[in-house]
Amino acid sequence: MSKKIFELFAILTFAAIFCVGCGGKIGGDHPSELLGSWMFGNGVNYILEMELLKDGRGVVDGDSITWKVEDAKLIISSIISDFDYTVFGAELTLEDQSQEKAILVKKERWKDYKSKQIEALLSQYFVPITGATYMMGCTPEQGESCYDNEKPAHSVTIGDFQIGRHLVTQKLWKAVTGNSPSGFKGDDLPVESVSWDDVQEFLSTLNSITGKNYRLPTEAEWEFAARGGNKSKGYKFSGSNNLGELGWSSDNSGGKTQTVGQKKPNELDIYDMSGNVFEWCSDWYGPYPSGAAQNPQGPSSGEYRIMRGGSWRGGAKPCRVSNRHSHSPSFFINVVGFRLAAGK
Repeated sequence: MSKKIFELFAILTFAAIFCVGCGGKIGGDHPSELLGSWMFGNGVNYILEMELLKDGRGVVDGDSITWKVEDAKLIISSIISDFDYTVFGAELTLEDQSQEKAILVKKERWKDYKSKQIEALLSQYFVPITGATYMMGCTPEQGESCYDNEKPAHSVTIGDFQIGRHLVTQKLWKAVTGNSPSGFKGDDLPVESVSWDDVQEFLSTLNSITGKNYRLPTEAEWEFAARGGNKSKGYKFSGSNNLGELGWSSDNSGGKTQTVGQKKPNELDIYDMSGNVFEWCSDWYGPYPSGAAQNPQGPSSGEYRIMRGGSWRGGAKPCRVSNRHSHSPSFFINVVGFRLAAGK
C-alpha cells in the first residue's frame, strides 16, 4: 500500500472512530467531518439510507476526492485510487478497487452479512401448506358478488408449498434492494408501488443473496391459502365473513396502508389476504378452464399479470377470496404489493 493510500485509509478510519454522531456537511472540505454521519447518523449498518450524503467532494492531504452511493455501497474516488466502503457493525472496510482479489473478498463478506440479515427476517415468515383438491372460483358462499371472470367454479389440485404469513414489508424490501419505493413509509407497512417486473428483480436479488428459490405464489396457490387450505371454513373473505375483523378496506383503513398482521388471521394463521394491498401472483391472466386442473400455472403468455386480495382503498367486493384482478407487469400503484412463496 502506497504512503498516500495508507494516509487516506488512516484519516478515514480515525474519523470513523472519533467522529461518532458528527453531522457533517455535504461538500465539506474534509471528509472526516462526514464519516461519523455516514456510519452512525442513521444507526449502525444503515449504509442503505444515506440519501442526504449521496454525493460529495473534499480534499485529503492536498488530493481531491469524491464519493457517491451506488448499488448499496459508498464509492470513494480520488486521484490516488478508488475505494469501496462497507460497514459491518462498527467495522469500517476500505478496499482498493485496483486489487481484484480484495474486491471479491469484500463483496463476499457483504453478501454473507446481507444473507444473515435477510434470513433472520424470514425465519418466522413462512406457513407450510399441505396440498389438496378444492373448488376454485365462484363458489356458493360468494353469493351474487362474483364477476364473470371468477366463473366457472372448477376443481383444482395443488401440491405442498409454503407461503408468507405476512405481506412483504418495507423492511424486507429495503434489506434486499437498498431502496424504498413505497408511498406510505414504515418498516412494518407492506411494500407497495412495486410492479410485477420490480418483484421479479427483487426475487432475483433475494435468491442470489440467500441461495434459495423464493417466488410469487400461483393464482391457484394464493386462493387455496386465502380460503384456509385444508382447514377452510368456507368464508367469503380470508378468515371470516366479516371483513372488518380481518382486513383493511376503504371502510376502516383511514386512507392508507396499515402495519401487517394487526387483524385476525385466517384458518392457516395467515394475515392480510383480504385487503391492505393487492398481491401479485405469478400467472398471466386468462379465463378459467371448464374442467379440473392440476397445479395450474396460468396461460403460457399474455398481456396482464394476476393480482389478488383487494386493498385499503377499495370496498369489500374486491377483498373476497375468489375475486380476480389483473394489470400490466410494468404497472405500479400504492395499492399493490405481494407476498412470497416457496416450494413446488
